[in-house]
Amino acid sequence: MCKGTLMSSLHTSDMDQKVVKDTLRVDDLHVNYGAVKALKGVSFRVGEGELVALLGSNGAGKTTTLKTVMGVLNPIEGSIQYRGERVNGRKTDVLVKKGITLVPEGRRLFQKSSVLENLEIGAIVRTDGAGIRKTMEQVFTLFPVLQERRKQLAESLSGGEQQMLAIGRALMSQPKMLLLDEPSMGLAPKIVDQIFDLIVDLNRTGTTILMVEQNASLSLEIVDRAYVLEGGRTMLSGTATELINNNDVAEAYLGASLEQH
Repeated sequence: MCKGTLMSSLHTSDMDQKVVKDTLRVDDLHVNYGAVKALKGVSFRVGEGELVALLGSNGAGKTTTLKTVMGVLNPIEGSIQYRGERVNGRKTDVLVKKGITLVPEGRRLFQKSSVLENLEIGAIVRTDGAGIRKTMEQVFTLFPVLQERRKQLAESLSGGEQQMLAIGRALMSQPKMLLLDEPSMGLAPKIVDQIFDLIVDLNRTGTTILMVEQNASLSLEIVDRAYVLEGGRTMLSGTATELINNNDVAEAYLGASLEQH
């Protein structure tokens, strides 16, 4: 089956779900890194309350896409709409105030600061003191280990605990939409399962989530839909079930990951 046929066979499910109000919609995104064309036509949508994944190999354009959505990079073509508003080129702090927060690849914690200080930094765009304290309590309820270690430096935490802190820091801004960049990176399989369970729980509470992840097989166990990026373009889209059950898709794009699971 050729790529064009794959696109037509999987795209129908995405069209059928457009009755769901879009939280994020990206159309024909093009981004350059200097003379390098990093994105050459990325399109996808995330409906309100959905859990959606961007899948693909290293260099496919996944992280670049998230950075562009968050205003770190500016597109040269294409459109980014958040809750119906075009947000191309908006600064990151403006987007955070609007309700989009990124948990970056590699976590990017302030290693020499305490757990508590890292969480407080996550609320830097907020001014409601009582609300911030309430959110902090909610984060500690979600991650009891962070409360136990709130005075410890971030660098003293295990990899799994640091990922929890990175997610907790993002939650301190009270996001309506959470972007996760490679949440399983560098973690032991048991910890990865815990983090993915947490992602599902967050989504069930109403948080819309867009996740970038190389572990395709595990991602497809929890997401509603997924898009496969290749060479800076959106090549495939479909529900998790469609992607898992389509043998041609699995062999062409997800075979290695599925075999390893």
